[in-house]
Amino acid sequence: MITGAKHWCVAAFSLIFILPARAQMSEEEARVQMVESVEEKRHTEEMAAHALRSRRDKRGWLLDYGYTAAVSYTASDDNDRNPAAQDDPDHVWDNEYNLFGVVASVDRKAKFYARVKTLYTDNAKISPTTRESDVEQMKIDMMYFERSFPGRRIKHTLTVGRQFYKFGRGIAYGLIADGVLWRSKGRKLLVDAVFMRQKPGDNNIDNLAPGSGRTKRLFFGTECSFKFAGWLKLDLFHLWNADRNTVSPYSTGAAGQTQRSEFHSRYYGVGFEGTFFTKLNYWSEYILVRGKTYNAATAAQPVAAQVGVDADALDVGLRYLFGGDLVPALFAEYAFGSGDADRVSNVTSSRDGSSFGKDSVFRSFGGLTMGNALAPSLANIRILKAGTSFKPLGRWGASRWNDMTLNLTGYTYRSDAGGPTSDAAIFPTGDSKSSDDIGDEYDVSLSWKMFNDMNYQFKFGSFLPGPAYGSLRGHETYMKLKVSLDL
Repeated sequence: MITGAKHWCVAAFSLIFILPARAQMSEEEARVQMVESVEEKRHTEEMAAHALRSRRDKRGWLLDYGYTAAVSYTASDDNDRNPAAQDDPDHVWDNEYNLFGVVASVDRKAKFYARVKTLYTDNAKISPTTRESDVEQMKIDMMYFERSFPGRRIKHTLTVGRQFYKFGRGIAYGLIADGVLWRSKGRKLLVDAVFMRQKPGDNNIDNLAPGSGRTKRLFFGTECSFKFAGWLKLDLFHLWNADRNTVSPYSTGAAGQTQRSEFHSRYYGVGFEGTFFTKLNYWSEYILVRGKTYNAATAAQPVAAQVGVDADALDVGLRYLFGGDLVPALFAEYAFGSGDADRVSNVTSSRDGSSFGKDSVFRSFGGLTMGNALAPSLANIRILKAGTSFKPLGRWGASRWNDMTLNLTGYTYRSDAGGPTSDAAIFPTGDSKSSDDIGDEYDVSLSWKMFNDMNYQFKFGSFLPGPAYGSLRGHETYMKLKVSLDL
């Protein structure tokens, strides 16, 4: 925490960057940004440093409060991979401010945490499809009450309110939502029971359905993790998504077909992770999806029919950590999300969905970070990732310099089953998909903690489209620079 004159200096610094709308982000980019923000501010949920005790005994309370400010600049060139068409401008300043407060009992058995957020964005250029300015009104980002019930062998914890939770690696589900979490934790066993309601303002995964901007979804799930030893941890989970959106049938197409939008799903996951030889980390997760949705209405079948969901996803990876001051590491990861070759035009909605048989495209309420520029959803895609990380100034004596990490990563993308992916340009109008080669990407990221309360982050990505884009192929670059202040 910093106080006094430094507060005013930082406030003045922040105001310099408040410039007069954000270019439209994909669903995956918005999800990645949300998860990164949660992880970045995780420490604010654990604070309770300043003691304000009403008594001298153990029934006092601890209080901490503060705010964070983050200023970032994002630029993207040719983000539709179509060199023949002019892009919507994507040169954006983001100015994010968070106020947080924590009240905890001295024995840490009870805690109340709240965080409010506001965001001011400025699009450096204006086009008919982007707004000149965008101010996100202050909203409750997270707010929950946590109460623990310690036992001799198992500690139980109840958390009620708006909170972040993810099942497994966060592929099937990773959201901030309103609900209840009951956790029972032992030395080797961890069991979670979750009931959540997606925030009303969140975008519906069925984002082409009427009224998709205000969703009503309920999530019920259980997760169990067991540590056999340092080399193996087993994770099992089951999640049920219940669609409670009220959507009336609507007409679409020249023949006036009747379409419905609805998506109920059940996710069954199994994961393994651990460490071999103290330096080799591994992880894997497989997810099976079952459920119900509606197919695409056609002229031959003018009324959409309910069909089953039969999809799956896989993520496996290795990371080897070397010793030394530079802390070098090598990593490789493979991710897969099933596709549906006969889907009409998208991978997220039951509108224009599968036109024959079951719906086999993988759709979830989470995902993986797989590339800065392309940023694909894990649907109808196979991704191979490899790279290295190290601390380039790790041998410097000053901590303000050696706490810097550089990541170099390469990606190869292939479609799984033909048909559309999360990038609409894969199936351009009047063109045919002649290959499963989506393309390759090369990323550079740098994180640097210069002071205890200031972090720098730089991301760069270059995506090279493959033959899957047909004649619409263009080189895309992405760059983001972010400065975060913890006050």
